Amino acid sequence: MAYTYDEALNEWKKCKTLADFENLIANTSVQIAGANANSRYLLYSGKLDDKYLSDISKNIANKNDIFRIQDTAVGKLLSNLDFQKAYFYARWDEYDATITGFADLSIEQKGEILKRDHNLAWGGTEGSVGSAKRTTNNSLWDQASKRFVEEASGSFRILATDASKFSLFYQTELPALFKNLNVCLYEQPEPGK
Repeated sequence: MAYTYDEALNEWKKCKTLADFENLIANTSVQIAGANANSRYLLYSGKLDDKYLSDISKNIANKNDIFRIQDTAVGKLLSNLDFQKAYFYARWDEYDATITGFADLSIEQKGEILKRDHNLAWGGTEGSVGSAKRTTNNSLWDQASKRFVEEASGSFRILATDASKFSLFYQTELPALFKNLNVCLYEQPEPGK
């Protein structure tokens, strides 16, 4: 059985290596308490009027009983800043212990390497915020989002202003959505309505 958010927080204290953290994420639930075959979900990608749709989607979801990945235990875990820092420092410890010469680098050199690799593993991106480019679709967020879409049952709404072929939505969520026979992309209106 997958971990709830509270269980994952307790398990996180036991994590020492990157593999420990990644196993915890892989075994944390993508289910939402109270969700059923009539539930509605929201996937999003891009910006609208210089605002990220991740921020806009929160308001839409909260007002309309629509679920997002951030409402799952794994979404909450991945959004937890303390968890993100712990994962980053686990990478630092692992690199110090396993990469020849890494411990001898300056703090700035270590920081650049760690930041690059952390962003790649976490969200599949390389570069600075605002100009980052996705270079992999196997990041921790990709894995969690794929499971979220694969295990959902109900209907999906899509809010996408830039369905870039490199976006997490396009590379990960959309293919999983098309394969999931337990969901639809719209609701059939009732006759006479």
